[in-house]
Amino acid sequence: MYSVPERARIERMRPCTQYSLRIEDQAHPQARLLREGADTEWRVDGVLLEAQFEHEDGSVLLLLTEDSPYDELLHVYLLDGRGAPVDALEAGSRSGLGGAGILELRRRGDDWLELGFLKGSPDCRIQLLVQPQIRVLAPQGWRYKKLLSKHRLRVVELEQGAA
Repeated sequence: MYSVPERARIERMRPCTQYSLRIEDQAHPQARLLREGADTEWRVDGVLLEAQFEHEDGSVLLLLTEDSPYDELLHVYLLDGRGAPVDALEAGSRSGLGGAGILELRRRGDDWLELGFLKGSPDCRIQLLVQPQIRVLAPQGWRYKKLLSKHRLRVVELEQGAA
């Protein structure tokens, strides 16, 4: 009896390298977003592009930090197929509480990432939604950059030991 080899699993969300940053002002933790080395009109918070993942629908999820030893913030952007930001989240605090933590990517699936970032807090799952939904609340330490709008990103805390 002959066995048919299992088909390789096609990833719906995979790492990519099409985006980079250009820091324009060293005094501010912001950068110009570059796509394939070319300028875009978009500025993003953060100066270190920690990771980027392209979804099969053409959208890209970017994870950026500010490279600060004191008050590290994580900025999560969802870009559409043209590279325009369509949603954004932020984790951490600018209040001088000694830093949020270090980004640790734990796992990923077809439309989600699990990560650790905030010290003393459970890991979180960031999920890409097909249809935007109204979301006002996020787990403690997280906030939407545009509060009164629909969001394609959802963040939820994972139970301890679930990751």
